[in-house]
Amino acid sequence: LGLEFSSDGTLYVADAFTGLLSVSDDGAIKVLTNDVGGSRLHFVDDLDIAPNGIVYFTDATRRFDARSSPSLSLASQNDIYEQSQTGRVLPYDPSMYQSYVAAVGLIFANGCAVSPNGAHLFRAETGKYQISKVSLNRSDKGQIETVLSNLPGFPDNINKGPVNSDGTQTYFAGLIGPRIALLDNLSDKPFLRKLLSRIPVWLRPEAEKVGLVFQFTEHGEVLRTWQDPEGQYANTTGAFLAEDGNLYITSLDAEGVGRIPYP
Repeated sequence: LGLEFSSDGTLYVADAFTGLLSVSDDGAIKVLTNDVGGSRLHFVDDLDIAPNGIVYFTDATRRFDARSSPSLSLASQNDIYEQSQTGRVLPYDPSMYQSYVAAVGLIFANGCAVSPNGAHLFRAETGKYQISKVSLNRSDKGQIETVLSNLPGFPDNINKGPVNSDGTQTYFAGLIGPRIALLDNLSDKPFLRKLLSRIPVWLRPEAEKVGLVFQFTEHGEVLRTWQDPEGQYANTTGAFLAEDGNLYITSLDAEGVGRIPYP
């Protein structure tokens, strides 16, 4: 569910079933970690690499295991319905060959991106409709600031974008789907939300099929949005700017990768 190259060319992979992996130039795959402190990883989702080489990744939920669920989509839905707050952010230190827990209590911990200077970690909390940043500085390490809240849909991946002319770093994020009115109406009824995860899939409320990715600054200003209200390229998970000047857009279940000129 996440891919990033390190400065030495190693490809790090967030594998929902197996854990955090690395892939060398010759294609050799190595499992770097599949547990933390004796606690097995349940749903490894996204990752990014800090300038100091630390790999930050998310374990989206400990309540619904990716391997034992009929599908990743169903596992994520169940966790968001229940609001289990068991998502985690975990750093992996390649020099120590170990990971540890940096944040807990997240409602489906999803995308993460480290600022280019290594000062902050941006993370998407899908079930809370928000993106926040966590300080990685020694002086205020762990301090959390909400960057975007009350989003109109479920945020997924976050990727670094270009720097504005004023020096402000930008980021791209995708909304996997718009908010569902029934879930919002049941926000103060945890028991009924939990029941939703128990009913057959065909009876569950479905999010409208639309596509939406957006660009925002490190301070939470939304600069641009790209939308597909007709849903021809729906379930958008994120976007990244390539060297060819195009914005490439990813989807959970589309047959290909979207591409549009930037900006």
